[in-house]
Amino acid sequence: MREGPSKHMITIKRNFFAKGEARFDLGTGVQAAKGVYASIRPTLSAGGLPSLAVNVDVANTTFWTKATLMQAACNVLGTRDPQQLATNLNAGGDGKNARVELLRPFRGVNVTTKHLGEQRSYKIRSFLKANARTYTFKHTDQKTGKTTDVSLVDYFRNTYRINLAHPNLPVLETTKQLKEAKSFVCLPMELCDLREDQRYALKLSDRQTSEMIKFAVTLPDQRWGAIEKGLTHLDWAQDRYMANYGLKITDKPTTVKGRVLPNPKILFGGTKIVDPRNTGRWDLRGQRFIEPNKNPLTAWGLLIHPGRGALTKQQGEEFMAAFTAAYKGHGGQIKNPPIVQVGTQDVSASLEVLYNTVGKTHQQKSQIIFVIVPSRDSTTYNRIKLNGECRWGFVTQVLQAEKAGKMQPQYCSNVAMKVNAKLGGVTSGVQGLKSGKFPRSTMVIGADVSHGGAGSMAPSIAAMTVSFDRAAYRYVAAVQTNGIRIEMITKENINSMLGPITTNWMKVVGNNAVPAHVIYFRDGVSEGQYAHVLTQELADMRAVFKKIDPSSNVKFTVVIATKRHHVRFFPNGPSGDRNHNPQPGTLVEKGVTHPFEYDFYLCSHSAIKGTARPVHYHVILDEMNMGVEDLQNFIYESSYSYCRSTTPISLPPPVYYAHLASNRGICHIRKGVEASETGSGGHQRAAEDVPKLAPMSEQTPIKGTMWYV
Repeated sequence: MREGPSKHMITIKRNFFAKGEARFDLGTGVQAAKGVYASIRPTLSAGGLPSLAVNVDVANTTFWTKATLMQAACNVLGTRDPQQLATNLNAGGDGKNARVELLRPFRGVNVTTKHLGEQRSYKIRSFLKANARTYTFKHTDQKTGKTTDVSLVDYFRNTYRINLAHPNLPVLETTKQLKEAKSFVCLPMELCDLREDQRYALKLSDRQTSEMIKFAVTLPDQRWGAIEKGLTHLDWAQDRYMANYGLKITDKPTTVKGRVLPNPKILFGGTKIVDPRNTGRWDLRGQRFIEPNKNPLTAWGLLIHPGRGALTKQQGEEFMAAFTAAYKGHGGQIKNPPIVQVGTQDVSASLEVLYNTVGKTHQQKSQIIFVIVPSRDSTTYNRIKLNGECRWGFVTQVLQAEKAGKMQPQYCSNVAMKVNAKLGGVTSGVQGLKSGKFPRSTMVIGADVSHGGAGSMAPSIAAMTVSFDRAAYRYVAAVQTNGIRIEMITKENINSMLGPITTNWMKVVGNNAVPAHVIYFRDGVSEGQYAHVLTQELADMRAVFKKIDPSSNVKFTVVIATKRHHVRFFPNGPSGDRNHNPQPGTLVEKGVTHPFEYDFYLCSHSAIKGTARPVHYHVILDEMNMGVEDLQNFIYESSYSYCRSTTPISLPPPVYYAHLASNRGICHIRKGVEASETGSGGHQRAAEDVPKLAPMSEQTPIKGTMWYV
């Protein structure tokens, strides 16, 4: 199946991209391309029989823009020309202080040269601190037989009659070895071009990511058109390799039957019940939180971070007044107004000043501090979270000045939902067929591991979230480094995260006993890792419960929740929503599921943009003997209880919260840890070789709050 398309298309794993098609410019030398994904898989046919099917979908990826290596380096490093590039790299002079680490994104990139009269391809291994003037090697003159030290500048001038125009740029070392010597080919940057149609495998910048989303997100009708275009490129009907084996693939899409689960009703304070029907959304106006903060806001403040577009102190006070009114309108308890201060460029020092001021004024520790920043800046954000959660022990709420300055009621209500959750409250409840119907001693756990982007040596962050009330609305979370690119959560991490949480869970929820049942949702693992989830993670969790209570016999239901797949549903006729996406609650159990195992697809959310992606649920263990419909309804109904949304979400809340917590864990990386790592991205490193996160503060019990939302 792959052989024919790979002869005339660019092949990247299971994705195929047509050559010569127009691409979308993402900026700084990167382009986005749309292709086709194809894989063969066993399925349970609509008639209930095992069968084979081909999964075809749209594939999106990024390529390097066709350019010289010098121009590509200028694009990535933001320099205007090679002269400024050489200056920024400090590659002139003796080169001892050259900053060649800035060129790390180009390691492993393929380049071509033509100085030998024909095009030759090389792969970049590294960049040397020497430039073309200072780099010398032993060269034997063919006429005289004399061996001398020669620089690259002189060598290319004398041998190829090429005068290098930018000899101050670093020399690149390639992996193509010479036959006559065990050394690597070293080349000047200006003679190298990026090889065409080469995938850009590095992490995109924030702006590039935004542009990529615009390119990739398409409505169902547009996506279907792109799939049909991809099928014409694959052209299986004319494929001579498939014809040789008598293999044929129908060009008709698979038709499957689905059903729509009944949506639950939303419970608010004051016994109010809202029915979202099939719209997948409801209105927060006029509603009171089902559980507002138990401890009134007494000691809190607002820090205004300076910069272009920052709010004035008066504007900050006006926003806090609007927020206060909104939060009180939703039932939030506020005793004192916040203390408002304008900070300095040093956000950590400014936070400390406000923290101390709030403490002295109210004679108690700060409960929450708002920070209004003039723009999105990950460095400032990370410092705010690290200081608040790890240094002093209070939750923070970061806001953008542009949005806060408008003081729109909906925005204030959205902020109020987050603040209420961080202060121990619950936005709303759920009333459905299975909501709250499980046994009293049931714990719901979500787990996720996030990894650094391609080429990054950032540590992987493992997160576990555990339900902390009987209705599974509130979840506490724990995070920790998990090695580098290690997907399975280590035994040490499960012990350190789940153990203390379980001890507290027993006091708050479990009536001083470990849970009798655990529903474990695991995100992000491939089919080849399912067995490892059972033999490693599940075994380690059992050991935690046994250590706490040797007589315990906890029964597990283990569900893998996956969004990274290529199955999409296109409803026929009027059965979809206004964008022709499946309605919230659409469940598919045959036609595209596994022929022998327990799995299903559920689209629980209403897609705001693009084509809805259903979540694939694979139940790999069910010691609880939960009914299939019971589990399906529980998953769907729980998607309506996400604390910061007035719509159902695509993933179960414990998984979604684990994803948020693992991303927040990045803020807890100790300063200098990532920068001190060396080596190329994509390589695994054991957990014991990676420094731990900064510990969360023990001064206040923020560990028991939803600090990560």
